[in-house]
Amino acid sequence: MRCSNPTYQIGTKMKIQSIMLTTLLSVAGVSAYAQSTPVDQVKSDNATIRHDTKEIRAENRDIHKDNAEIGKDKHDLNKDGQALNKERHERNVDQRREDADIAKGNIAGAQKMEKAREKEQRNVNADKRDLNKDHKDLANDRKDRNKDLAARKDERGERKAEVAKRNSDAAEIK
Repeated sequence: MRCSNPTYQIGTKMKIQSIMLTTLLSVAGVSAYAQSTPVDQVKSDNATIRHDTKEIRAENRDIHKDNAEIGKDKHDLNKDGQALNKERHERNVDQRREDADIAKGNIAGAQKMEKAREKEQRNVNADKRDLNKDHKDLANDRKDRNKDLAARKDERGERKAEVAKRNSDAAEIK
């Protein structure tokens, strides 16, 4: 049964071709690996170790950048928290003025203070939303950093195993 969808046919052909190419390359790699001398193997291991070391250094840079971004986000959160507290204070001052105007019987002044307080409350609510968004950004930055740390730890372990293998291959050279 033939499929009438040409993209499916092309995709299937591409998959089959890529599987065949991967199989061919893996067979060629295994045969080349079996024919290599210990010196060639040590050179190959050294190249792999150098590559892994570069990757680990790149991850260290990423972690450093993540730490800097986390520090900046924490600073911004503190600054936004202070601004929020200041606006809350202004809102409370307007509330006290409104209450004082009502106590004096100044209804027009109380209405004016109520409008100012409502404006301050809208500002407080907007700042709270921004603060929550910043908290989420900080959590995402920390999550990214922790993923980088885990990847670096795994790569260090792999590199350590490769170094041990290289050293054992080098010990076979006479």
